[in-house]
Amino acid sequence: MLTFRSLLDSKLSHEEFKCLFDQECNICKYTVRIIEKIHREKIPLQTLAGELGVNKQDIQDLEDAEHCNPHLVIHLCNHLSLEAPSDCPKLKT
Repeated sequence: MLTFRSLLDSKLSHEEFKCLFDQECNICKYTVRIIEKIHREKIPLQTLAGELGVNKQDIQDLEDAEHCNPHLVIHLCNHLSLEAPSDCPKLKT
């Protein structure tokens, strides 16, 4: 019986699948760290959005894993003093 991890590893070994998988990524370790910090420090999304000059809904979409904007992730990481991604596949598209 295949485990999810072994099936995913098998699929990711095919370049075409990996490319499509990377393009659809909506949550990564950087996004998780952002959301953890927002919750841990009880930062209101409206306040954070105002400080960054972005829409609250864009941050909410990131939190809900509905849509990932890698530029917003980098902006949030920098603002929250977190390590920012440098190799996000969505930055290459």
